[in-house]
Amino acid sequence: AEAGYNKKNKGKPCFQLSATFMGKFFVDAKLFPGCNNPKDCFQKAVKRAISLGFAIEIVRADSAYMTLGNLLFLTKLSLGYAIGAPASFKVVKDGRQCLKKLARKNSSRIIHVTKGIAILDMGQVTLKNGVQTRLIIVRRINRKKKAGKWQIRKYYYGIASNLELSAKKLYKFYHKRQCIEAGFRELKNHYNLERLPFQALKANEFWIMCKIMAMTLFKIFQAEMLPKSLHSLLRKTFMRRILQKGLHFGESGKVKARPKTRYTWLLQRLLCKTERMEVAMNA
Repeated sequence: AEAGYNKKNKGKPCFQLSATFMGKFFVDAKLFPGCNNPKDCFQKAVKRAISLGFAIEIVRADSAYMTLGNLLFLTKLSLGYAIGAPASFKVVKDGRQCLKKLARKNSSRIIHVTKGIAILDMGQVTLKNGVQTRLIIVRRINRKKKAGKWQIRKYYYGIASNLELSAKKLYKFYHKRQCIEAGFRELKNHYNLERLPFQALKANEFWIMCKIMAMTLFKIFQAEMLPKSLHSLLRKTFMRRILQKGLHFGESGKVKARPKTRYTWLLQRLLCKTERMEVAMNA
């Protein structure tokens, strides 16, 4: 999230947003000056989530947050973790070379997850200062056709964890963190979070928390009132595609569902539920 550019640190935004995500919901968000390193926000975010009363057992984060200090911090709190390992770590570089050598020999140690994705379980490795962690190396092959020719690019990265899962399950578990990226995209595209309205950090933080609260209320509404097929629908899409096209004011001035539309039955069901809730609240 940014509001203009940071004059003191060129190329960096004025503010950075760190958010805690559990299941399908944002449970906390904190805004920091743009000059901060995201790694410095990690321990504060975990402590804050625990202080708010959330029962955290496993922490999942990308490589921007992995440091030796953060791994020791999670171990001290007896928390499980699955965190991306930066390519600058020596063990990740060694694992990458090992994966390349084994790939040439078609070794059975390489696990093929899906087309273009292969992983290698390095087991327990030692980082700096004797810190140990489990490491898996991932190779992703992207094929793209351009001007009639296939372009092939290979990407390597590591995943550090202390979870007792198979390498394939660990890979899938780590990549479920993409749900928070989808949450950020929804905040940016549907809640206008790309540009912050204020210059003061605390004012922007309060504004963001209000947006997240509205987003959470809509997701609770989805879970409680809508069928599973519509649980992934974005708020703006729901408003435009279903409510605006499916509802109208009747002769009596009451809101009614339009007949013979794709979502007529759903809207009639929602209106009936709403009426019953109003009666129960007034009773």
